[in-house]
Order: sequence, then structure tokens, then C-alpha cells
Amino acid sequence: MTPEQYIINACVANDPSIMELKFGCKVKVNYHDIDFIFTVIGENYAGNIVCETAITISDITTIKKNKIIEILGRDIFIGDILGAMDYSFGILGTTGEIIEHDRDGYQVLGTWNLKKPLHEQTVEVKELVAKLLGIKE
Repeated sequence: MTPEQYIINACVANDPSIMELKFGCKVKVNYHDIDFIFTVIGENYAGNIVCETAITISDITTIKKNKIIEILGRDIFIGDILGAMDYSFGILGTTGEIIEHDRDGYQVLGTWNLKKPLHEQTVEVKELVAKLLGIKE
């Protein structure tokens, strides 16, 4: 299991609403025999899912729930990660540095930006967060 998948699993275990079919949730759909990832906008009067299919919101489609191959969930943010931890710590501002201390000072290992979702964070940040959540190497 990758560090990113471990983090996602820990966050979903703590907050199952991450996987709910509501605004912002990503779904994999087979559409005309091709797999696509759509973003859920809502649900229509007939109980079908309304999805954004491209970069602009004007490109939308309605799909039946049984056409969904996989629910990928919404983006994971630092708040989800902090909620999944057994302890909490303070963070100031929207960015933070991951540092390693030694007797000569410290070295910056990575920077977390609270405004970015998990999949946009650096590999170093994902590895550290996975260790904080208890991944076994």
C-alpha cells in the first residue's frame, strides 16, 4: 500500500462521509465503454447523479447510480488527516514546514500547504504523514 492510499484509508475510517455521493465526490464511471472520472455536482429529481465531465461546469451529464464503477470520494485535506490522528498538534498559518532537527540546526524536508488536497502534496510530505498515522515500512 502506498503512503497516499494509507492516508486516504485512515481518513475515510475516521470520517466515512468522505465517500458519500455528494458535491465534490469523484466517481469512476463507464461512459460509452470508456472509463472516466467525474465530479459529482448533485442529484436530480429522478435520483440520478449529476456530474461535471470536463474542466468547465457547463459540460455536465446525468448518470444512473448503477453506472458508477467506483466511488473515489472527495479530496483529502489536512483537517481530515489531523482528525484521523490519535493526537493533535498546533499548526500556524496555511503552510508549514516539515523539519528534521540535529545538533547543527535543522533541515527542511518538505512543506505542507493546507490549501492543497493530499494528491498535490510532495512525496516527502505524504511519507511523513503516513508515518504519523502509523504506516509500517
